[in-house]
Amino acid sequence: MCLAALALRWRSRVTSNVRRRRQHLCAKGIESMPQPLEALDAFLARVAEMDRKYEPMLFRGQSARRGNLLPGVARRDPSHDTLELEKALLREFQLLGAQHLSHAARDHSLELLVAAQHYGLETRLLDWTSDPLVALFFACCDGATRDGYVYVFETNGFFEPKAYDMDPFSHPMPVAFRPPRSNARIIAQQGWFTVHTHYEQEGRFPPLEEFPDVNPFIHEWVVPAHRRSSLLLELESRGVSYHSLFPDLQGVSWHLNAKLQRQVPRNPGHGRSDA
Repeated sequence: MCLAALALRWRSRVTSNVRRRRQHLCAKGIESMPQPLEALDAFLARVAEMDRKYEPMLFRGQSARRGNLLPGVARRDPSHDTLELEKALLREFQLLGAQHLSHAARDHSLELLVAAQHYGLETRLLDWTSDPLVALFFACCDGATRDGYVYVFETNGFFEPKAYDMDPFSHPMPVAFRPPRSNARIIAQQGWFTVHTHYEQEGRFPPLEEFPDVNPFIHEWVVPAHRRSSLLLELESRGVSYHSLFPDLQGVSWHLNAKLQRQVPRNPGHGRSDA
């Protein structure tokens, strides 16, 4: 299917879905303004209330910045069209990492993108999770003394169940998809992705929240800086920690380093060694 026909099919499907759900949102009065997230049980109750209406619902935690829901490859310079560079880097990733890649990753471009994202290559994929506790962990876990943010994305009109039948570099709109549970971290973190694109009309990668059809279905919670440490302890008591989300030796080390940090806070008057 050509890109123009694909865009027309997508626009028709999304427009119908958005019109229907905008009416529903107005009728039910769902909040779209940022909400403070201070009590874990109240947050989960609100999520449960929303989850009865929309599915699948995805979550993302950000500890360092508000909004700007962009994939890694677009954060350096959103105006830069990285398409050909991305493809070249993926070919190099595939060649140099062949012994570590599954047959699926070697044979399928979207599966290769997922593998590259998993191992830290900057791609046009943005990480999400279907577990709100996982998102809250990532909003709080870096030890910073600033506010964190949790985003909720109601994906009904934007979930693409046939994403693996499409070219990930040719989507006319952002789409959400669930990757195969092909590695322990994706399983532990209940990982999902959105795939983004550079729009010639805009001359940039627009952040997800700037799409008029998408914005009404993204909700923001603000995690106050003073609640981050205590929320992390609550999450750990519920089994959500570096150890559970990164089920390998690196996750064990990060988990123990977090315990060390709680016991021995860093003294700002002393220099830091990264060795």
